Amino acid sequence: MIDIEATLWSAAYDALGRRVRTVNGATTTHYYYDGQNVVAEYTWNGSSETLKRYYVHGATYIDERAVMRVIGNTSVDYYYFPRELWSVEGLVNNRGHEVERYRYTAYGDPFIFAVDSRDVNYDGYRSVADRNAILIYAGQAPCTAGPIYDLDGDGDIDSVDAYRAYSITEAQLRYSALVFLDTSGITNPYLFTGQPLDAIDGGSLYLYHYRARAYDPTHGRFMQRDPLGNQVGIRWGRGYGKMQPQMFINGKGTEAYSDGMNLYQYVRSNPAKFVDSYGYICGPDDWHDYIIPDKAPLWFGWCDFSQACQWHDNCYTSCGKTKEQCDKEFHNIMINMTSARGYGAWGHCSCGILADIYYEPVRNTKFAQKLWDASQKKYCSKKDDDEEEPIIHPCMIIADNVFADCMMGTGGNLEYCGQLAKNVYNGCMSGS
Repeated sequence: MIDIEATLWSAAYDALGRRVRTVNGATTTHYYYDGQNVVAEYTWNGSSETLKRYYVHGATYIDERAVMRVIGNTSVDYYYFPRELWSVEGLVNNRGHEVERYRYTAYGDPFIFAVDSRDVNYDGYRSVADRNAILIYAGQAPCTAGPIYDLDGDGDIDSVDAYRAYSITEAQLRYSALVFLDTSGITNPYLFTGQPLDAIDGGSLYLYHYRARAYDPTHGRFMQRDPLGNQVGIRWGRGYGKMQPQMFINGKGTEAYSDGMNLYQYVRSNPAKFVDSYGYICGPDDWHDYIIPDKAPLWFGWCDFSQACQWHDNCYTSCGKTKEQCDKEFHNIMINMTSARGYGAWGHCSCGILADIYYEPVRNTKFAQKLWDASQKKYCSKKDDDEEEPIIHPCMIIADNVFADCMMGTGGNLEYCGQLAKNVYNGCMSGS
């Protein structure tokens, strides 16, 4: 009996924790990045690289996919259609034909379908209705009627296209326009929540790459423990004038798990509501489940923005400032912390990039807006129609501004700035 062990799949990472190489069977792929997103993929034959694909990503969200160009004898551009949670719903080519369509289970197990381009009315079937739809536009230019009706690509919409869609010998029959595939026929990697899917061992195992961890959609769990584990957080008291820092995590005490007791759990078992772009979720309480952690682990760089995040959380649950003010001050505090702590040239660059990554989700996503609205409703809105709006004492506003300026000026010295703001508040109150 011969016992044979073989490595089916392996990966290598750079100093920032980005996956830069995979070996899947006999195929070696190199990845090149812009920030946290892959922009080009090359295959490696042992001596040289060959460009395989490159990507354009959206500006709204870190996992927004826009365009994939597949390199071959004739390069083809494919355009992504996102749906809820930034999952990819389908791809169309540069002639407007839907090429592939995707559906998912609640935890992201994909169903991949090739779409027959002859289904021009997108009803899921190829039938006489498609032929009639093309005949309506016969004689028109594709740029006027739409390139999807020019099936043979000759620059004219005519009867040839109509009968290519549905010939007279097929009268009154319908044919499914969807063909189920085990893997993407155009090698598209991005699927559920905009994450790349790896087909391992010829498709016997499928895993999503969530940056920090691999995710198994079949079982709905991560393959590695939560990198954040359990940790202690610091927060300011919510009542006006209560500037004393309090130790807590998730509002449950002085120490607890960052994202639940199950360290392999995916988005707290609520995949219809939450996403997890980096392979972990962290936030100080139920109102602040951001898609980014307060403290980046070592693989992400040397940056610790937990104090800035804690200040931002406090700002969201305070009354008197706008969301835009809280978000801008949050970004300024992170930039000043990066400059003040002397990370060095490389660390300053990587932490500055990370500060921008932290800033974008809270500034420009619907989730962050809902977070702000919910926090303000919970802590600042009137309890009933007869109750007056809460009045913020001027001394509290002064102390809060001193605290924010101090955090930016000292690079995030929480203890010093907290004591300074407390002294300013007490002095103001005693003189008022």
